[in-house]
Amino acid sequence: MMKTPIESSRSETVWHLRLAYHGGAYCGWQIQPGQPTVQEELQRRLRKLFRDDTINVHATSRTDTGVHALDQNTSFKAVSFCRPPHTPVRLQRLLNRWLPADIRVTEAGLEAPDFHARYSAVAKAYTYVFELGEIHSPFSASYSWQIDTELDVEKMRRVARMLAGKHDFSGFSANPRRPMESKVREIYRCEIIEANNRLYLNVIGNGFLYKMVRSLAGFLAEAGRGQKCRPEDCQKILAAGSRPPTVKTAPPQGLFLARVFYDQQQWLDYRPVLPPFSV
Repeated sequence: MMKTPIESSRSETVWHLRLAYHGGAYCGWQIQPGQPTVQEELQRRLRKLFRDDTINVHATSRTDTGVHALDQNTSFKAVSFCRPPHTPVRLQRLLNRWLPADIRVTEAGLEAPDFHARYSAVAKAYTYVFELGEIHSPFSASYSWQIDTELDVEKMRRVARMLAGKHDFSGFSANPRRPMESKVREIYRCEIIEANNRLYLNVIGNGFLYKMVRSLAGFLAEAGRGQKCRPEDCQKILAAGSRPPTVKTAPPQGLFLARVFYDQQQWLDYRPVLPPFSV
């Protein structure tokens, strides 16, 4: 059993790790008893490397079961009892040697004492992938929502423009009755990109409710089909503050936490990464 290190006068160091992972094998980011999670895989190895079973890793986003990340950001505090102490390069190399192949540390660094992966972030970008056509590639099934009906892209873009701005997004939350101080969020950019026989929803905001992006993606698909909802219904849902039956939750495998921003200029200059998602 790993032992907790003895008391030390050395101060804790704040570490910042950026991760990319395929979420197909995991029940999301957050640790759940008896379930495989990304947090558990990472935290268990960090505790061994730093010889400290009290390390707790915090993430910018608690991605759900099956959701992927191109740029999950994590932070933790630790005192190194190794000789020599860990450096960012060494820590990244060791973690990528020990972690499963579907989780990779893309960057490791040290931060100021008040840095926190979640609370220091100013915005997040998500990408949702729709693959269109009658015959789909079997290789894209794990990272896209394969749709065999035509979608009206211009209608979807009209809805996307309506979603931008500051709104109460209760109607696009998977759990609208969940106690929360405020369900007002601001979406800075919401756009539909068409390329490679796919549609990509690119959305950037200061925060998102539970399954909010997947709900936006599901509603956009319904608007594109034009069967059960119209673009005008978007404004009614935002004003009503309750979730109607026309808001569906899109499948998880199409969603990527694409980028986390720690200053405003980063998201202003951001251009989304599209498949094959090189990181």
